[in-house]
Amino acid sequence: MIRKISFGFCFFAVCASSYAFFILIQKKSEVETQIEQMESLKKEIASSEQETKEMNLEHSNRYSRERAINQELESRKLEVDRDLQVATLNFENAKTEVQGLQEDNDLLSKKIEEAKLNLLSLQKELKNTIDKRSEYAITIPLLRQQKVDISSEIDRTSDESKILQEQLKTYSSISESLKSHYDSVMKALVEDRNARNWLERGEFIKIKSITIDLKNGLLGLPVGKEQGVLENKLFAIYDKDREICKLRITYSEINKSIATIVPLIGDPSKLLNLNEFSLYHL
Repeated sequence: MIRKISFGFCFFAVCASSYAFFILIQKKSEVETQIEQMESLKKEIASSEQETKEMNLEHSNRYSRERAINQELESRKLEVDRDLQVATLNFENAKTEVQGLQEDNDLLSKKIEEAKLNLLSLQKELKNTIDKRSEYAITIPLLRQQKVDISSEIDRTSDESKILQEQLKTYSSISESLKSHYDSVMKALVEDRNARNWLERGEFIKIKSITIDLKNGLLGLPVGKEQGVLENKLFAIYDKDREICKLRITYSEINKSIATIVPLIGDPSKLLNLNEFSLYHL
């Protein structure tokens, strides 16, 4: 179908170009004929003027006769001028028509080029459509196989889910038993931890970082109940066997605590220069 359309556009373009070319040749022939007539008239005028001069020189004594001849020549000159004006007007009209035909021919050529571009675009779209159809012909079987594989996987997963549901029915009682055992063990561990003092007197732990508020006399320690640092206990901070200050725990959590510096004992400002120190239980 596209080839037929392309052939039609090309045939129409050839016919239009041939017609425009024929008109141009015809108008050109007419213009050349008019130009030849104008040249002939110009030559006739020049010849008439020359004859007039010669007759005036040779027949000065025949004034009345020459006057009649001159009048006739003037009349002929007027006719020639009138014919020349008509020929000039016809020439301009023919020139205008030729320009119009040339513009029409240019417009037609432009339309032909646009038609060619449209044809190329249609051919490209057709090729892309054919290529996509080929891709779909390859892709669709793969998608179908993937669908079958997914359906099989869903069925297998459904079967496994049913098996797991059956197993979970028996796991419920087992989980309750294990949870009860875990709770009893944890309770015993907590009671054991609370029943004894994890950090005995004279023992110490190493601390690498603290938060210091000397203005309010407070220290934030990165140790707590888990390490045996309990509330109201008294500790001393040592650096290389030198006591820096004493402090009392005022608040304690699992892994952090807050202590109050015991006033008037030691030099707590030295804590600002320490990166690591020992915390002794007194």
